[in-house]
Amino acid sequence: MAKKRDFFIFACVFVLTVILVFGAGYYRKGVSKEAGRFSLEVVSDEAVSKFSPAAYDLQNEVTPEGMARADIVSFSTGYGSEVVNRSEKPLWLAVRVTGIGGAVRVLSSNPGFDEKTGLWAQPLMPGESLPVSIGMEFPAEVLDRYLVGKGAIQFFDYLSSRDLGEVPLKVINSKPRKSCCSPDNSGK
Repeated sequence: MAKKRDFFIFACVFVLTVILVFGAGYYRKGVSKEAGRFSLEVVSDEAVSKFSPAAYDLQNEVTPEGMARADIVSFSTGYGSEVVNRSEKPLWLAVRVTGIGGAVRVLSSNPGFDEKTGLWAQPLMPGESLPVSIGMEFPAEVLDRYLVGKGAIQFFDYLSSRDLGEVPLKVINSKPRKSCCSPDNSGK
């Protein structure tokens, strides 16, 4: 009788552990999809920078928090694909977001970043990289359109006024609730 009870307890603990592990993996995968990803690589003083355009679909919201706040969208460099200086000179970076119709917040975990001005206090030395994330809040009336928002993240060297690159941003809703909204973003 004691062996059956011990086996039953072991089986319950094992099943709960498996559910917890798979659930945590699903949650982590879902959270990683809730932000658009981008990168920028400044390769030389004359060459145009390499970048990855960033697109995000509101239908990627899978966590309860993400679904409740569908009007807030994040773009991030993520891990390992940050803003990288591959040139031979230090860069005095500045960033601005253009073309997005709503509140925008630029953040960086780099301690020298000033959120109000979009400037880094220390230069990005050759071979170094830094993380950047962008938070955007969209008006409720555009959330049911196919094309929710379109803009760009612009990076430039504020000492030389040199344009370092522009990362195109696009936020869509692949399943708008209103039937009037088509991929051409007419929304009317």
